[in-house]
Amino acid sequence: LIDRVLDDAVYEETLSLSRPSKHANLTLEAVGGATIRAKTKDHLITIQEVPGVTVRGFRVGGPGCERCLIHVGGKCPGALLE
Repeated sequence: LIDRVLDDAVYEETLSLSRPSKHANLTLEAVGGATIRAKTKDHLITIQEVPGVTVRGFRVGGPGCERCLIHVGGKCPGALLE
């Protein structure tokens, strides 16, 4: 499954991919260079125990991020961040 974001907008939110039955082999692609940012004390993007996830083309950041911006945890074979 490939989900594409076509604009260059700024999305003020966090992203969690942690359900293998729903997120396995998912590609999220920001064709226009969209940004994911949020004021959070947690991770901005979390990939947890999901194989084959690709996150491509996004800009990430945000004020106050106290943890890592992108966290890949557990068994995530084939995870790709571009």
